[in-house]
Amino acid sequence: MHRFHHSDLVEQIKAASRESPLLYGTGQDFPKSRLQKLRTSQAWLKRDDELSFMISGPKFRKLCGMSKILEANERLASWGSSRSAFLFALAGQAKTLGKTLDLFLLESTPWQNKGADKLYRAVFEEHRLTFVPRHEWANVKDRMPADARVIPEGGVGEEALFGAMSLGLDLAEQLERLNLKPKKVWIDAGTGLTAKALIWSLGTLMPDPPEVQVVLCAGDEKTFAESLITEHYIIAPYKLHRPPTARSYGSTNQTIFKTIDRYLKDETVLLDPIYTAKLLLSYEQEKGEGDIIIHSGGVLNNFGFD
Repeated sequence: MHRFHHSDLVEQIKAASRESPLLYGTGQDFPKSRLQKLRTSQAWLKRDDELSFMISGPKFRKLCGMSKILEANERLASWGSSRSAFLFALAGQAKTLGKTLDLFLLESTPWQNKGADKLYRAVFEEHRLTFVPRHEWANVKDRMPADARVIPEGGVGEEALFGAMSLGLDLAEQLERLNLKPKKVWIDAGTGLTAKALIWSLGTLMPDPPEVQVVLCAGDEKTFAESLITEHYIIAPYKLHRPPTARSYGSTNQTIFKTIDRYLKDETVLLDPIYTAKLLLSYEQEKGEGDIIIHSGGVLNNFGFD
């Protein structure tokens, strides 16, 4: 790959998602979401949660960017957790496109007949499943079928990058159109691909990008920083945060659920306990005027909680 410049990157992002079945009838050549001014602060919420219902907006963007790859291959394969939201999304799209999908799932606690587990089982069992014992998981890539197009775990790879970067293009165009000049953009991170894509795309597309505040709901600062190093894109200013409470991935507490309740009542916005509630709590530690907060959404993360 060469060093991308503004016009090159814009066209690559648009080309990746253009004519995606997920955008059929929208008139859009890449996914776009609106901005909402919060009532209880001076921040703007970018409503990526409205791009899709079951899966998060960033995962929807990834799938849009992968559409041409998915359509061009009759057999697909990927691997991950038996409760992977990305695999859930991939499985659904493969079914829609009539593709054969081999899923290699890490053997763990069996699915329960309730909550999100019912959804995972219903969607995954429509495809070829192989459960891999934990002691063999390090070599799971060796199990991929030779005739399948392999999609990396979590979609973390070149296949999904331009789709993930559509968030940066979408936001950059909005800021120019609305003449907004935020100092900070807040985003949560799990695998980190969407956060990195935002940092790369804003740095390359904008002459003076806002500082990207990344709340690490999983992973660690050193690994994230090292994985950002690239010769292909300009890196926007960024700062890494840990959630102010329930720092371990997947952990929750009463503060998290009170935050979800508060935003539902005050802003009519539904957060989830794994990512977005922690993101908003992190933002509230600073409450910068005019900041942008990326609300990724995806109600799959809300199943199983009372």
